[in-house]
Parts: sequence; structure tokens; C-alpha cells
Amino acid sequence: MLSAFNVFASISLGLNFFLARGAELHEEAFNPLLFLAVIIFLIVCLLGLLLGVFAALVLAGFITAGIISASVMTAVLKRSVSSGFRALFLQIGGALGLIAGAVGAMLFIWLAKIPSDSPQPWVIGLIAGLLWGVLSALLFNFAWHRIVEWIAAKLPRRKTELPAPAQES
Repeated sequence: MLSAFNVFASISLGLNFFLARGAELHEEAFNPLLFLAVIIFLIVCLLGLLLGVFAALVLAGFITAGIISASVMTAVLKRSVSSGFRALFLQIGGALGLIAGAVGAMLFIWLAKIPSDSPQPWVIGLIAGLLWGVLSALLFNFAWHRIVEWIAAKLPRRKTELPAPAQES
């Protein structure tokens, strides 16, 4: 740990260095080539950042489309809308659980000050997050099913039979 005196001494030595070189720095002329290189570098960095954000959004769109289409196919194949919703909630729970597990592993690595290239915290965090997400989705599915049953019991039943054909005389 640095004491207050050591910090003050370091700051004062740094300031003395820059003050002593101040005259030399001001004598240099403006270099337009260096300025152009810095501008081009900043533009390339910004384009790289925008490309990375665009790629992340495209990937998120593909994942979302996959989750929704898998849920729709589940509903179509089982001929049950509630099965499709159950599949949707399970997939969303798993995806959110993986994200929460990764964030939890990252926080654990940061707080425990262990190397981030160690695979154990990442594997444990992702598995724990996935289990948490799926269990939360199962609990939500259970509550959703109970709510739908309660609403269905409160609503009047529809007639599903066709009326009898009229007799011709």
C-alpha cells in the first residue's frame, strides 16, 4: 500500500517532469499527418464497435427467432397452444438462466480474485444458472397452468356441438 507521502511524492515528481519538458513540448509544430492518423484510428475503432454491436444484435435476433419458431412448432405438433407456451417459457428460462449464471460466475471470479481463464467457475456458474432458469420456468409454468384453469372455470362454456339439422316436412 502506498502511503499518502508516497502518493504525493509521485505526483510531484510527475508534475516536475512535465513542467521541465513543457518548453520543449510547446516548441513542436502541429503535425497534420499525426492528426490525420489519430482521426483515422478513431474512425476505424468506431466502425469496429458498430460492427460488433450489429453482429450481437443479429445473433440475438437469430436466437430469438429460433426460440419462437421452436415454440410454435411444439404447439403445432402437439396441437396445443399451452404446450407451445410451456416450451417458450422453458426456453426463455434456460436462456436467461445461462446469462445470469455467466454474470454470477464473472462476479465470483472478480470478488474471489481468481484467474478468469480457469474453466471451473464458468462451468459451475453456467450449470447453476441453467438449472435456476429451468426451475424458475417450471414454477412459472405451474402457476400459469393454475391461472388458466381458474380462468377457464370462471368463464361460461361455449357450445361445441353443431345444431341439429332442421327436419323437412
